Amino acid sequence: MLEREQETLFSLAGDLYHLYTTPLESDLIFKTEDEYRVAITYLAIAAVIYGEEILAYAFMSNHLHLIVRGNNYRDFFRKFRSLFSVFLSRHGRPGVGQRIMASAKKIHSLAQFRTEIAYVLRNPYVVRDDVNPLSCLQTSGFLYFNPMLKYFETKQESEVTQKYINECTKTRNMHLPKSFLFRDSMIAPESFVNYRMVESLFLSKRQFLLHVFKKVEAQVETALRYGETPVFPDEEMFPRVIMMCRDSFGHGKLTKLSTAEKMQIGQELKLKYRCSNAQISRLTKLSRGIVDDMFPHAE
Repeated sequence: MLEREQETLFSLAGDLYHLYTTPLESDLIFKTEDEYRVAITYLAIAAVIYGEEILAYAFMSNHLHLIVRGNNYRDFFRKFRSLFSVFLSRHGRPGVGQRIMASAKKIHSLAQFRTEIAYVLRNPYVVRDDVNPLSCLQTSGFLYFNPMLKYFETKQESEVTQKYINECTKTRNMHLPKSFLFRDSMIAPESFVNYRMVESLFLSKRQFLLHVFKKVEAQVETALRYGETPVFPDEEMFPRVIMMCRDSFGHGKLTKLSTAEKMQIGQELKLKYRCSNAQISRLTKLSRGIVDDMFPHAE
């Protein structure tokens, strides 16, 4: 019954989109923590100006992902890019912001919504081993199902000076909605990200966490849909290697596998998860030379 009710909620949610940018190949969008804070602030400002609702975000060093609600996402994103481009130019990085080009795909189902929320929040975590997707600045992951959120120290607009607002926005005399909260010289994400809506479309905190950390196959499909290469940490893939061993050979011990059997596991890792040659070598204990012979054009 709950799943049916959530399907109804999703149908009433309106138009949902996943915005994503092509990774910059020869430069970075974000180099400092201050740049992440400024980007979060400009995200909030652009969303308010164009009536777009932010449901999730992830800022990678060279690209970004957003889940939004509303049909003004093109104007919203142009405004965000314009604001951030001016900031980067003033700080010695002219031209970088103008190269941030976004595409959008509509989200059609509740199942797709859950998968894509998880995909967005996972992005920094899968490529950096020092990132916790539920407690870092680069994603909105810390907002959802977080009982500690109410204890975060924030200030209302009436409690801060215009000088402080200027510091947050990197401009002068910008008038902001009174609903915005402030923390650490930025607009606090909990005051403009509709995390409650996201929570309402998962059955429980456990289901949310399972989507973020366990639904690996769905993450492969999502990555390919957005033209990205799936990336999974070794720690996440190794339990799947053990499961493959058990399913195919009746035991979970890599040391008992022949070279041919390890190659069979390697084939499955490449086919199902798009693992790199280097990762297949690490996970199967095959030599890199054997793996490169198996997949000579993979890398």
